[in-house]
Amino acid sequence: MPALSARPEATLPVLDALCADPSEFVRRSVANHLNDISRIDPDLAVTTATRWGTVNGELPATVRHGLRTLVKQADPGALALLGFGSARDLRVDGPRLRAPRVAVGQALEFDYTVVNAGPVPLTTRRHYLGQHALELQVNGTRHGHVSFDLLMPEPADR
Repeated sequence: MPALSARPEATLPVLDALCADPSEFVRRSVANHLNDISRIDPDLAVTTATRWGTVNGELPATVRHGLRTLVKQADPGALALLGFGSARDLRVDGPRLRAPRVAVGQALEFDYTVVNAGPVPLTTRRHYLGQHALELQVNGTRHGHVSFDLLMPEPADR
């Protein structure tokens, strides 16, 4: 959408009016549009999300979902708004794999150490057969990179 790229602020009055809409469907659409804006003008997206403020002491899911790309990019403004500390305060060691191959249904064992003054949320993602990589992303900063093969499980003895 060339018009959005040229003037991303043009849609803000509509987003402001709908950011707290009672419909989850509408709020999700608002969050997706805020995410689109974040790719064009990150500062505008953070300023808009900040203006929407908190509800009952928490940031609305609309804000968290709308800033997801900026979080992945380690944008300091988005991370600060969402309550994440600076990556400068982190020391990350790892990941270290116990074995470079794992079958479906088996555990992929790895370890790592994160030292931080505050809480650090970690997430995992679903994997498919084949070669994959594991790295840690803490407060938007990537650490380490190791590869492993996800295999079909060995047939059980009958």
